[in-house]
This record gives sequence, C-alpha cells and structure tokens, in this order.
Amino acid sequence: MQELELLKNTDTVNELLARYGVKFGIYKNNTFKEQLFPFDAIPRIIEKEEFDYLERGLKQREVHRMVPRVEKSGMNYDKNKLDLIKKLVEETEVDYYKIVNEVETMI
Repeated sequence: MQELELLKNTDTVNELLARYGVKFGIYKNNTFKEQLFPFDAIPRIIEKEEFDYLERGLKQREVHRMVPRVEKSGMNYDKNKLDLIKKLVEETEVDYYKIVNEVETMI
C-alpha cells in the first residue's frame, strides 16, 4: 500500500524538489548545464559490480576533494603524509575509509 501512495505522490515530490531548488550540474559538450534533481519512486537496481565501481569512484572523488582543503587550511601538517595519501589514492585496491580518516585527522 505504501508503494502505491509513493507512486501517487511522485509529481508532488518533484514539484517540491523544484520549488526548493534541488539541482545538480553536468558537463556535456564542454557546456555546464544545471538540472532539477528528478525523484523516481521506483528504485533503480544495479548489479554489485556496477555498484562497486561507482563506490570506488565516489570514495576517490571525496579524497581528492579533501586533500586541497588540507593544503589550503593554513594549518601545520605532515607534507610527507599528505603526499603518501595522494599516492595511495591512485592505487586501485585501497582502503578509502582509512585514507579519509587520515585526511580528517590532519584538518
């Protein structure tokens, strides 16, 4: 019964997302385009291998986002440790949670 109610309210949810400006941006053909974040009441199911691939990329993106924060923070940090973190990020099999925790301890 709840699934049916969620389907009925999809348009309302999308209207609220539009009203509050829930958006994301994409680059296509060297042009930045902002779009409303679409709500889909029916979850998309992906295979484990695809999820693992996406998860690795998202973790790597987060580490790449954090490293410049450390460098720009103006705080004292161990440059050798930060260089090691940068190198570890490039490896394929790496414990990103450990790296993120290491970076967070430096901020």
